[in-house]
Amino acid sequence: MKIAAPLTLAVTAALLACPSLATAADTTRLRFPGVNRTLDVDLDNRSYELRFAADGRTMTFKGTRGDSIGDQATVQYQAQEIAPNVWRLTWLRDGRTAVVHTENWLTRKVYVNASWIVTDQGRSQLMFEGSQGTFRLRGSY
Repeated sequence: MKIAAPLTLAVTAALLACPSLATAADTTRLRFPGVNRTLDVDLDNRSYELRFAADGRTMTFKGTRGDSIGDQATVQYQAQEIAPNVWRLTWLRDGRTAVVHTENWLTRKVYVNASWIVTDQGRSQLMFEGSQGTFRLRGSY
């Protein structure tokens, strides 16, 4: 056991000292195909415009149809490729709503799930909402 701690520290120090390994997470994040692009997302009864910044972690969404009109925010997201060309994006909006956005870049299908807590008269309840739809890159058909 006494050897494990120094070995762990040595390996960690070596990884941080190596620029190609230290920036591997940045390279993975920038592989998300939405970086520096705008997506139009059509869900059941609403639509959104999603503008992904060049930094690979900031996205601004704006409601464009249905009950989403007027809904707008800028969030920090995380993207993970969970299968070839299938990306799971997660973010927290308003500090209380967790959003999971799964995008299939081959079929252009999107699956959205959100959860939040509602408190009424001292009782808290966890709420869930799910929807699905399609997306397209702005300027493509």
